[in-house]
Amino acid sequence: MRRRRRGDRPVIIEKGWRSARTRAGLVNFKFHDLRHTCASYLAMNGASLLDIATILGHRKIATTMRYAHLTAAHTHGIAANMTAHVFGTPGPEGGTTPEETMS
Repeated sequence: MRRRRRGDRPVIIEKGWRSARTRAGLVNFKFHDLRHTCASYLAMNGASLLDIATILGHRKIATTMRYAHLTAAHTHGIAANMTAHVFGTPGPEGGTTPEETMS
């Protein structure tokens, strides 16, 4: 019988995870919650839903959409930039007014 290499077995992290949560003062926080955090950070840094789905191993984009929470400030900034681009009004990254565009 062939011996299994150490890398072939799952790593049990429960004791270390419990210790880290206690030291950080985290209550009601599961390791799985970090997947949501990862997806949100990826989305807020420009990753597409397909990119996030690939990284998290999702087969369906609908699953990814449940994970990729965006902050209201982030989505407001995207909408403001689009408005500035289309209508020529100042957005969070600057822009021009319609009068400046026409002159």
